[in-house]
Formats: sequence, structure tokens, C-alpha cells
Amino acid sequence: MLQQTNVQPIQKAVMIIHQMSEDEKIQELARLREKAMHDEASALSSAKKEGLAVGRAEGRAEGRAEGRAEGRAEGRAEGLAEGRAEGRDKREAELVESMRKNGLSEEQISKILSSL
Repeated sequence: MLQQTNVQPIQKAVMIIHQMSEDEKIQELARLREKAMHDEASALSSAKKEGLAVGRAEGRAEGRAEGRAEGRAEGRAEGLAEGRAEGRDKREAELVESMRKNGLSEEQISKILSSL
């Protein structure tokens, strides 16, 4: 279509493009340029994937560390609460046993315990 134009500069440009496309050196340069552009795009893509992988790994490590710290804190709190409860239960059982030994009735013991 461009070859059929009567505009002299366009006809000349089309002729130069055809000559260049037949030149093996120019073809090789074009191939090398295209390869370089492809290699650059591949390198950028690989770098992006690697960066994402590193970021995910760091995020997971930070998340695990935070989770462990929270777990330890919760475990300590629960352990202390359970220890206190066990201590209260033990003291209460000893108190009830002592009251029974001193002759108090179950009704009297219940009233004393409910007032604590």
C-alpha cells in the first residue's frame, strides 16, 4: 500500500526499509536488540518474583515471632490464673477439712464459704 503512494519521501522511506530488512548485519543487530529487550524484561520479572518471595518469607518470620510472643504471654497468664485457682481450691479444701475436724456441720461450712 505504501509502495503505491505517489508521495516521493514515503516511497523513498519504504525503499530504505526494504533494503535494510534484507541486510544481514542490520537483521543481526535487530535480533540482538530484541534479545536484549527480552533478557531485560526477564531479569526484571525474575527480580520482582525474588523480591516478592523474600518479602513473603520475612513477613511469615515476623508473623511467627509475633505469634510466639503472644502465645507465651497468653500461656503465662493462663498458667498464673490456673495456679492461683488451684491454690485457692487447695486452701479451701484444707479449710473445709479443718472445719469438719472441729465439728462444724455441712450447713455451717456452706454459710462460711459463701460469705468469703
